[in-house]
Amino acid sequence: MANCPKCGRQLRLWDLSQNCPGCGVNMRRYNFEDEFYREAKMAELSNAVWHIRVRHLKAAFIGTKLNIVRLVVILLPILALLAPAGTIRLDLPFMDSSIPISGLGLFGAFGDGTLMYLIGSSGSWFSGAAFSAVKIALFGYAAIALLAVAVLISTVLCFVSYLKMQRVIAGIAFGGIGVSVLAFILILRAASVSSGSPVITCSAGWGIAACVVAFGVVAAINLILHKKGIPVDIGEGMEERREIYFKVKHGEVKIEDLSQPVVETEETRKIEEEIKKAEEGLLETLRKEGA
Repeated sequence: MANCPKCGRQLRLWDLSQNCPGCGVNMRRYNFEDEFYREAKMAELSNAVWHIRVRHLKAAFIGTKLNIVRLVVILLPILALLAPAGTIRLDLPFMDSSIPISGLGLFGAFGDGTLMYLIGSSGSWFSGAAFSAVKIALFGYAAIALLAVAVLISTVLCFVSYLKMQRVIAGIAFGGIGVSVLAFILILRAASVSSGSPVITCSAGWGIAACVVAFGVVAAINLILHKKGIPVDIGEGMEERREIYFKVKHGEVKIEDLSQPVVETEETRKIEEEIKKAEEGLLETLRKEGA
């Protein structure tokens, strides 16, 4: 059951009036002004927290022209996967096909079962070494794809820490460059091992170079962003309000002890001046009507 906010009397089910049956106070309006100012101060502080988060989010994505360019170039590593990094040729009695080592080529090979056949044949007694070398090369190429996706995801999540994520993304991009070089070496090795095989051969293409360039562009842009920094226009008084908000949440400061507005800024001063002018105008109107 509810209690009266003033005298603490416990209300019964049939006490339907908004006035307390004990002290007679209007329970709906009791302490209304204090509660109104309390809610106004909490709204001012919590709005500052949300305001700063939105400004950081905006700065992380479109804070500068370079940020906007970054949103475009994050797709380059994925687009580079469309370029053929090599070709795998199968010559079998019941299977004769040429598989491009690219995103679309391997997706198609996975769909028709050819890719699983390649991976499963690495332990075969007949040309097993060639199949094994090709499988390792494909794993290296798959690592490139994972890092390309990691660049995309980390850029989308750059608002988590708009100051540090540039280094994280650049680090992933440099990892992509290193893995791309390693994948190229593995493809060359597969081409060398399979050169004498009558059933499977492998050759290198130019797709790895496209991946290296794409990761390099991503790394360069993020390093430049990290060096120049990303400006964030938070606004006057917002940082101070956020600090006070967390102090109130942690019980270090009581909301009742704060003034209204909590932090005075140029904007709040203009509002107070407008309110004062409106009050003076109302008083002047009342004087004229009373005269």
